[in-house]
This record gives sequence, C-alpha cells and structure tokens, in this order.
Amino acid sequence: MTIIIDNETYSMDQVCKLLKIENFNLRYIEKTVGLNIKRNNDREKMYSKNDIETFKFIFKLNDEGLDYKATKKVLNINRIKINQENNFYL
Repeated sequence: MTIIIDNETYSMDQVCKLLKIENFNLRYIEKTVGLNIKRNNDREKMYSKNDIETFKFIFKLNDEGLDYKATKKVLNINRIKINQENNFYL
C-alpha cells in the first residue's frame, strides 16, 4: 500500500465514479473493514488519495479471494507496520 501525502480531497460521488462503485457499496466496505473517513465542517465525508489507494488495495485483496473480514485484519497489520516504520505506536 502506498502512502501519499497530499491535501486534496474528494467527495463520495467523485470516489464512486473513480472506483466505479455505488455509494451503498462504498459505505458497506468502509463499515465492514473499519475505515475512518474524515469529514468536512458540513459532516460530509471527504476522501484523501490515501483513502482511494486503500480502496484499490481492498479491491485487489477481494479479487484474490479475501473477504472483507480478512481484509480488515490485513489492513490492521499494515497500519501497525506503517506506524512502526514511522516510530509511531498504537
């Protein structure tokens, strides 16, 4: 998974068009794998490029046969590795 440092954000509709997925599917995946998407002052979800890359990674794992519960575990392991590499601890 690539980490991108960028302040550009995207709305749910933009992300859905980019990923070719319906809004309800995007929300289901977020909830199932435990993604914490930031919100703007109007409480609308705003997706970063890192969030979009995370969804692409989730789709890749799903294509390889992992269900969303297993994907959640993989994402949690990757978060720990990333945090350890940056000297952060959970």
